[in-house]
Amino acid sequence: MSTISAANINDAIPAKVYAVVVKYSQGMKWKPACEEVGIDPRTVKKYWKEEPELQKFYTDLVKESAVEGKNKLFKAFPKVAETLIKTATNPKERAYARNQAADIIFRYMNNQEINWEMRQKMEDMQQQLQALEGGRVINYEG
Repeated sequence: MSTISAANINDAIPAKVYAVVVKYSQGMKWKPACEEVGIDPRTVKKYWKEEPELQKFYTDLVKESAVEGKNKLFKAFPKVAETLIKTATNPKERAYARNQAADIIFRYMNNQEINWEMRQKMEDMQQQLQALEGGRVINYEG
């Protein structure tokens, strides 16, 4: 999952505490993670409360995991889309499977359209902000 660099490790925090946080970031509950690592949960709780960088470490692990997941999804997306299209258009598939695949496709397309419109609005707003910061007044009809 994650490589832990020396840059985000505080030597004042025991390695076992970091190990528990890694397991927690992977979905394990605190107590089983502590038992597996061999550390008292109260010790971990103490460091968790007193060392804000430990919580940042956890947040960084979760973010890194989310990016990994997103990358896997992007890589698999063409195959998934192809399968959905085949399912939605195959008369040999059961009606509920065709309908569900079609619904997923339509919802995806609708979300893409909404996202595109929102990006356009954000770009317009950024241009307006830049113009205002530059002292120019521009008309906006959003």
